[in-house]
Amino acid sequence: MGKTYTAEELEKCSKEERMLMLLSMQEQMERMNGNLENLIEQIRAANQQKFGRHTEKLEAMEGQLSFFNEAEYLSEEAVEEEPADILPKKPRSKKQRGKREADLKDFPQEPHDHDISHEELTACLGKAAGGSCPRRNTEG
Repeated sequence: MGKTYTAEELEKCSKEERMLMLLSMQEQMERMNGNLENLIEQIRAANQQKFGRHTEKLEAMEGQLSFFNEAEYLSEEAVEEEPADILPKKPRSKKQRGKREADLKDFPQEPHDHDISHEELTACLGKAAGGSCPRRNTEG
């Protein structure tokens, strides 16, 4: 690291000395930036190695089971048939228009009118809801 100068010392220096100091500081900054980029790349590589995806695959030895792929090993031996062969798919029928109305036509229907005054509606739901009611009772 170079010497630290005060303002008075820099004023006493000649123009050539100041230029040499500036050039040396530029070189030092370039070296430091290069070192910083190298360190960042090393950290990135270390993180990738530590936390990145691992593409290794451990193959089980013949006759031995592994703790990690025991289920896969057993399932490969057991499954020989395709599930589609066991349970054939049922063809889907299209929706029929008017089916709901046809299903509900036999149920009895009793119309009920619910009359509520504007004041009661406003008291229950507030002024904004009472004012926007499409069926307002003007009685009472």
